This record gives sequence, C-alpha cells and structure tokens, in this order.
Amino acid sequence: MVERFATEHHVSLPTFIDPNGELAAKVKDDFALGQKVGIDHTPTVYVVSNSQQSPYIEVKELSQLFSVINQINAQLAAQGPAPSSKPAKGASGKGTGKPAAQ
Repeated sequence: MVERFATEHHVSLPTFIDPNGELAAKVKDDFALGQKVGIDHTPTVYVVSNSQQSPYIEVKELSQLFSVINQINAQLAAQGPAPSSKPAKGASGKGTGKPAAQ
C-alpha cells in the first residue's frame, strides 16, 4: 500500500524507515504509558448526556456509536424533562409590573 502511494505521488520511500529504532522506541514508550494509565484500546469515545442513570457511556466499538446514542435518548425520554434552573417567569416580580410576593 505504501509503495502504491509513493508511485502515484511520485515520491521515493526511504531505504530504512527507522534505522536506529528511535520511532519504535517512542511507540513502545507510548504503549507502556497507555497500559500504566489503564487504556486498553483506542480510539476512546464517550457519549456524554445529562441522564440520571448514566451520565456517560464509553463506546468500545464504533459500529455501536449510534445505538448507544439511541439508548441514551430513550433513557432521557423516560426520565422526562430536566428540571429548569431558571426561576419561573414572573417569580421574581420582574417584568410583571408588580412587586414580588412577600
């Protein structure tokens, strides 16, 4: 595949891609760091929502992304509308022309 790309783009490939093993060492170091912090696969994708049941779900297989989104949407629909953090209109007395109830 690489050879085909080089031919089609009229570029030459280096004779030795990593003659001193520097790139291989960097890859191994990155891999070891990933293992140390608990990464067991890439890419890592999270679907985040305001669901009370599961605020986020990790998607390990990208083919499952849309089914996870549908699952979260179903959970949100079942729990009803999220409570509003805004006071009800007129609750403070502002905009009604009347003072707030005491």
